[in-house]
Amino acid sequence: MCPGGAERKPVGPLMSGTFLKPGDDPAARSGLVAMTRKDVEDVERLLRLLAKATDARYPQPSTTAHPWQAVTRESLIVAARQLLRDRERRTQFLPPGMLGEPAWELLLQLYAEQNGARMNIARLTSAVRLPPSTALRWLGYLEGKQLVCKEAHPTDQRSSFIELTAQAIEALDLYFSERIRRTA
Repeated sequence: MCPGGAERKPVGPLMSGTFLKPGDDPAARSGLVAMTRKDVEDVERLLRLLAKATDARYPQPSTTAHPWQAVTRESLIVAARQLLRDRERRTQFLPPGMLGEPAWELLLQLYAEQNGARMNIARLTSAVRLPPSTALRWLGYLEGKQLVCKEAHPTDQRSSFIELTAQAIEALDLYFSERIRRTA
């Protein structure tokens, strides 16, 4: 199991009240969320960044989306899968060698498949169409940045599973939430 993660439940304490399951009534939820001192510091830092986000480097959320529109876990994963399909479609028109962002491709694939079958290195490299040496190099980089972690395979000592950390899931949740709100 990844440090900081719990039973493959990707939503941390900061985001736990944000996502609704289909059929959930938002009014029926109690709004209490336990936050550590670090969580409060992270929220404070995020709010400072948002307050300063007035230039073009930090696009403002679209005002066309309703401010109370619920973003579900499923809608985030659908957005990630759509982005993967769009990125794959580019290779029909342009040489694949010029479109490489291996770290982003790995993160996207892991995010899109977080509710599916667990990803080992072979399956992941096949899905993103990367040579194993390139994937291993980038996975090492992502592991150093605490965005992915490896978990030993219970029956095959030559293999390990790759998972996103809670930090990576939270960052991608925020990215896709903003992306959904912008296009709504």
